[in-house]
Amino acid sequence: MNQIKIGKFIAKCRKEKELTQQELADKLGVTDKAISKWENGRCLMDISLLKPLSECLDISVIELINGEKILSEDVSVKSSEAVEKTIIYAKRKIKKSRIRIISVVSLLCIFLIFLSYKGSLLYFYNVPRSNIDEIVDDLKFKDTMTIYKKTIDEDEYFITDEFKIRNVFSNFEEVERVNEMWPYQFILKDSNDKTIGSITFGPPYNSLVEIFGSEDTVIMGGMDQNTWPIDIGQFDSADRKDFLLQNDINDDIDFLKYIGENCYIKNNIFTSPKIMKKNYAINLFTSIAIPDVDSLTLINGDYDGYIYNLEVNNKKIREVHILRNDRNYAFSFIGKDFTSDEYIYELLSTLEIK
Repeated sequence: MNQIKIGKFIAKCRKEKELTQQELADKLGVTDKAISKWENGRCLMDISLLKPLSECLDISVIELINGEKILSEDVSVKSSEAVEKTIIYAKRKIKKSRIRIISVVSLLCIFLIFLSYKGSLLYFYNVPRSNIDEIVDDLKFKDTMTIYKKTIDEDEYFITDEFKIRNVFSNFEEVERVNEMWPYQFILKDSNDKTIGSITFGPPYNSLVEIFGSEDTVIMGGMDQNTWPIDIGQFDSADRKDFLLQNDINDDIDFLKYIGENCYIKNNIFTSPKIMKKNYAINLFTSIAIPDVDSLTLINGDYDGYIYNLEVNNKKIREVHILRNDRNYAFSFIGKDFTSDEYIYELLSTLEIK
């Protein structure tokens, strides 16, 4: 069918009937924009509208399909042509309809596959939010302790292979090695042999940043594989080092600040797989390597570091971390006599790292 010819013919017949586009549209149950498109030759009406439109314009369906008035002697020939044109037009409409249906079904299948793929990623790269929320709620540096080093006599030091510190342990009982991280533990008891406090420390170990970015960082602590189906090696050491570089994370303090500010970001179906892996790696590492604390204290001055302030079994604990040359020197203080800022300051001000 010649769309332009038919369009001009519809416009001519409509004007002869003194009908506006809106009036014709109302008679056919379509919009005036549809009438405009027909008359401009941009598209043709649906086959079901051929007869109603012909009746409105007082022309035959044969004349409408041919786009011209037909003399009585030419009706037979034009009718045959009109039937052929109608069949061709109908086939095209059916083909377009099939293509449209196939396209819609294909898009729906692609979307369902996308949802299934992203859904599986959301499942595998998920750390239970309660674990993370409990930790990061209090990862804020609320206080600051400024430590300046003091010089004391050599015979006043307690000396280890890595550092020396004022020997305040004459009244303490040294207990057996706790573990490799805390080999030195000193406890103080009252006259009734009841423990009233302790100080624990040991050799330096890798900082959080060093551990997170290392090549052999995987699940730590023998986590249940049903709970943690993927280790953070999925976000490999190159990815982790790139993440540290992009976010200007140079030490544990930077890392803790990042976690406190960004660990509320949650994955969704629009999150890229790489970002999912990154979020998973950080959240998983946080839930394993960082304790649930009440708050953080920043250490500055002659030393850089931080203090975990927490309470376990109604006992106040302050876990001090001094950072030096990518190493972490940790000290744990338990008991009201040993967890004050003044006591910790006086002891750590005598710390000499070798």
